[in-house]
Amino acid sequence: MKTDSELATLFAALGHPSRVAILRDLLAHANQGRQFGELSKDLLIPASTLTHHLNEMEKAGILNRETQGRTTRLGLNLDALAQALPVSARHRRGQR
Repeated sequence: MKTDSELATLFAALGHPSRVAILRDLLAHANQGRQFGELSKDLLIPASTLTHHLNEMEKAGILNRETQGRTTRLGLNLDALAQALPVSARHRRGQR
């Protein structure tokens, strides 16, 4: 279970519309991941801006980067995202 501070960092990392778009795209490509250039092109996000958003998501522990030669493949850390969901489910049932 994540601490309150870790959860706040995770939710803050998703607190920007561009990061939500990145999350949706990476979820849609969860099996194979995405190359940095593809993501930038498809989401119409300049490389420098995309780098900023990806750094925030990586700091929160929800983004994985894998370098393959000159290519960077991006993917989500689905385990880290899933750890936040039980917190939401417990509160919905009135538990803490």
